[in-house]
Amino acid sequence: MTQVLAYADDVVIIGRSLQSIRTAFKAMDVEAKRMGLHINKEKTKIMLLGKKPQYQRQSRLVMGPYNFELVRSFSYLGSIINENQDEEEEVKRKIAAGNRAYFSIVSLIKKQTC
Repeated sequence: MTQVLAYADDVVIIGRSLQSIRTAFKAMDVEAKRMGLHINKEKTKIMLLGKKPQYQRQSRLVMGPYNFELVRSFSYLGSIINENQDEEEEVKRKIAAGNRAYFSIVSLIKKQTC
């Protein structure tokens, strides 16, 4: 089973096996080329999930003519996704962003209430 999440030019392929991801990626690459698009080799990353991914010691993964970097986390539409499926890092980032936003306007809010 393979799922593809896509928003504009941000695409995530999720699969139960490396083979299913390879198959989905190959199909996406063929269709992209057919439409005159290309896969950005520098921006494309691979992250493997599971108890003991078979490629965890490698730093790169080859898919056809592409040689992609293996990563432990990545950002998708502003949210961090990591190999441990741990949301704690993301929650901390969102709280920090909220605090930055609040404290950047707190003086304006106080001026208006005075």
